[in-house]
Parts: sequence; structure tokens; C-alpha cells
Amino acid sequence: MKIYLAHSVHERDRGIKAQRKLEELGYEVFNPFYPDDVIRSDIEAIDRGDIMAWDIADKPKSLDITERDLEGLRKQDIVVCLYPDGRTVGIPCEMFFAAHVLNMPVYSVVPKDMIGHPWIVRYSKAIFTADDDVIDYLRR
Repeated sequence: MKIYLAHSVHERDRGIKAQRKLEELGYEVFNPFYPDDVIRSDIEAIDRGDIMAWDIADKPKSLDITERDLEGLRKQDIVVCLYPDGRTVGIPCEMFFAAHVLNMPVYSVVPKDMIGHPWIVRYSKAIFTADDDVIDYLRR
């Protein structure tokens, strides 16, 4: 089974940790920040400190990034969303596209105060408040 791992650019370490745990369970994980087929120059620039996250005002570059994310979603079986405590834009977009457009199961990990958010409730097959809880769920 293939998993698209939707997570914040500000929490890439969290995403990598979850990715490793899911891969240990035998899942193939697509991490949009570190895809196998291309090196994300924007992520490398963020890691070097050359730019800040969300500092890509170039329309063609933004289109390329979002189209790559959508293409990645199309190739997966399920989505795991790791919502941060702070602001996020991409995760709800990925969730909506996966659940509403592709009719794909979405499993969401959210801060406790977001458990009852109507959009998360509507588009999540299951909702958790800890990364390990969704990993344990998918272990079964």
C-alpha cells in the first residue's frame, strides 16, 4: 500500500520520523518534500537558509510544486495528514483533493482543538491526536 504523507514544510523532521515508522511497517511512503524522482531545490534553499518557507512568490515555480504534489497524490492509495499546531495551507488542500476528488481514504493527526473541525471530520476516515496513534492504526 502506498501512502502520501501530507505534513508541514515547517515540520519536515516530524514527517521523516513518521515516514520511517510507516516504511518499517512495509508501506511505500511518498514524502512530497523529498520525492524519489526529483531534488526539490526550494527545500534545499530553505535548509541552507537562503529562503524562508512560504517564500516562493514565483507563479511558475509554485505551479510546478503544487502540480507535483497533486501528481504524487494521484499515485497513492491513502493519505496521512500530520497537521501542525500552527498555520498550514497545503495539508487541507491535499486532504480535499484526495478525499473529495480522488475518493481516497484520509487519516488525520490533528491538535486536540481541531478534532471536531467540520472539514476534517467530513474528509477523514479516522482522526487521531498523536502520530504514533495513526501508525498503530495502520499497523493492523
